[in-house]
Amino acid sequence: MIANIISGLLALGFYIFCFGIMPYHALVVSKSKLLLYTQGLISCLWVVLIFVYLSDIPEGENGSVIVDMLFFIPFACFLSQIGLFCIHWLFAKVVNYFREPKEIGT
Repeated sequence: MIANIISGLLALGFYIFCFGIMPYHALVVSKSKLLLYTQGLISCLWVVLIFVYLSDIPEGENGSVIVDMLFFIPFACFLSQIGLFCIHWLFAKVVNYFREPKEIGT
């Protein structure tokens, strides 16, 4: 009984971390509303993918495949959000480079 509760709490923590940490980072650290909304949208799309997958499990599907997908989908969400953050950060650096005033001859 206790092991089930602990494993459920660990799974819940894993899901909250994978789906929520990067939108939280965008809000608190990056202070970018556009990045927050984009990463929130990505999280929602991955959650919809989980619901679609669970609502249409084929007959005779192996249980380990289902459990693996429930682990892989949040991890893929986290990786896609990290990739989006890197693109956002790189784009911001390039834009700021061209916005800075340059002195002629230096």
